[in-house]
Amino acid sequence: MLLFPFLWLVLSLAPARAQTLDELFRAVQEDRPQLAAELLQQNADLATDRDRRGQTALLRACYLNRTAVARLLLDAGADAKMGTNRETTPLHAAAWAGADGILPLLLSHGADPASLDKNGRLPLHWAAWHNHLVCLDGLIAAHSPLDAKDHHGHTALHLAARAGHPDAVRKLLDAGASRTVLDDAGHDALWLTRNAKHGKWQQVETLLSAP
Repeated sequence: MLLFPFLWLVLSLAPARAQTLDELFRAVQEDRPQLAAELLQQNADLATDRDRRGQTALLRACYLNRTAVARLLLDAGADAKMGTNRETTPLHAAAWAGADGILPLLLSHGADPASLDKNGRLPLHWAAWHNHLVCLDGLIAAHSPLDAKDHHGHTALHLAARAGHPDAVRKLLDAGASRTVLDDAGHDALWLTRNAKHGKWQQVETLLSAP
């Protein structure tokens, strides 16, 4: 007999919880750390709740590069390793967005630089592809696997070379990334940059051609 009143109570609280979560996401979107702090003080569990798309507020803060809000969420108990149903983690989002101030926070809270998303990509892949050099440095320092391949056989060096990012290519080479690894089509980084001719591809060509 007690089950039905309890079930009614849970169901009646669900819409209010969802509305409060929406408010937290709005605080992230609008970069309002004070509002986020007030909402988390009222209910710290919001830090680990997911929205209708399976995203947490921390993931959204990483995509939008909201450092102050991300710090609040982590301090409130947000999981730095929690991914979406596409296996995208906050570290992937931070590397994708170039969230230089958030990435070290995530690493200090246990984020895994070797985590893979549904494309088989590391955060390192996204930092290299988008030429986010500070994030790239942080991931290299965190011992991210340099020659790991995504589902197309591309390494971070392949992506940086194809995009024409000489600074990213130089950092990866200096860290020990291999220039001879082939993708699934049998192409190395030098072939990819010559074929794509994106960005500063001629500078990349020079780097990859050096003995």
